[in-house]
Amino acid sequence: MQSHFPSLTTKNQAMLELLRLANQLASKDLTILIYGEAGSGKEVLAHYIHQNSHRKNKPFITINCSTFTGSLLAKSLPDNKSPCHHIKENVVSHRFEFHSLNPTIFDLADQGTILLQEVAEASPETQALLLRILEKKEFSFANGMSSWQSNTRILASTKVNLEGQVQEGLFRQDLFYRLDMVRLTMPPLRKRLEDIPLLIKNFTQEEESNRLFFSAEAMAVLQTYSWPGNIAQLKQLLSWLSGACRNSIVNLEHLPETIGSALTNKESGKRMERDSFVSTAGALSQPYWMESVAASVNASLNQSLATYPAGEPIALQALLENLHTSFDRFSKHLIDKTLEKTKGDHQLAARLLGLTPRQLRYLYREKTL
Repeated sequence: MQSHFPSLTTKNQAMLELLRLANQLASKDLTILIYGEAGSGKEVLAHYIHQNSHRKNKPFITINCSTFTGSLLAKSLPDNKSPCHHIKENVVSHRFEFHSLNPTIFDLADQGTILLQEVAEASPETQALLLRILEKKEFSFANGMSSWQSNTRILASTKVNLEGQVQEGLFRQDLFYRLDMVRLTMPPLRKRLEDIPLLIKNFTQEEESNRLFFSAEAMAVLQTYSWPGNIAQLKQLLSWLSGACRNSIVNLEHLPETIGSALTNKESGKRMERDSFVSTAGALSQPYWMESVAASVNASLNQSLATYPAGEPIALQALLENLHTSFDRFSKHLIDKTLEKTKGDHQLAARLLGLTPRQLRYLYREKTL
């Protein structure tokens, strides 16, 4: 199921735990409140919950609470319940956009799921009506028609602290408790930077023409930047790069100045986000330079093996020691060049090399001296 949601592909432990919990809760039919910054993927997580529930073959409808008022929500249905002409469906995302709103949305979502997006922005009148629906699972029509019974799961999302909104009198406390039966928090992209290579691969692999290959330095910058716009910003960047980079190879100079400068602006804590970076050996991409080195080494070894005089005595141990010495010198040279680039910043050098600072110290002090 996760493969249908590219932005949820992860190796981050917090994200893996979130998905495990979301999958477990999917079948419970509970109301869930999803927290997360703008662009972090709250709607995608809600859709993931829907797709892992018994309602997966029924509609999933997203309603942005900032776009309608309680008076629109309270509008009665036409007596013949004819379809609303103002509802448009985006078939790809199964997202409904409304120019106005009335109870027909609950007919459309019957047996399915409704996501109340940015519920903190709902007007007081809308909050009162939502509370009634959540409490009684019904809606009494203003035109005298009998009450309509709802069998729709309600999910809600917000980018602001609802508890703070309650304390300030901006959000109903009773509605908050109805929505906050279970709380999930979508981590911002800066808290899952090790996922960026996976996300890039997923977002660009659908079309051959849009595939992008990042140099190690460019990828390191992406894994250092703080991403205030989160995954939405990353997708926008990839869309721009796919048109800007003719050969599909992204180097540091191809990145926008606001992102590229993150490597050198060490005084900006917001950009560096050092504490949130999780460095893993396989996190960086495999640029063409690395592939070229590996190919050259393999070709040289294969050529040597082809000329090996079988049956003649050789000093294998000495040969292996010579090879180790050569690889140690190679490692030291790479580390020296990287430290020169980062002006002695060992933490940043470790990130560029896909190492932890401890691994860098070991390779430099133990292996290469």
